[in-house]
Amino acid sequence: MPVHTEVASAHEGQGIAGRLTEELYAIAGREGAAVAPLCSYVVKWAERHPEQAPAASDGLMRAALDKVRTDPTAW
Repeated sequence: MPVHTEVASAHEGQGIAGRLTEELYAIAGREGAAVAPLCSYVVKWAERHPEQAPAASDGLMRAALDKVRTDPTAW
């Protein structure tokens, strides 16, 4: 469960985070898995690309948030 997208400051603004996020959703789609976006970048990207980023169910989002609350090392 990837929960955070981070790009070194030297590489910011080059579209790397967007490509990582796009590939995350593509892999999830191929594998029939849902993505629960917790990273603020991924949340914003998903809002801008709803055709590539299906919305996560409320149950999945609750489970993901519970996971990072109970296991901070997951973040």
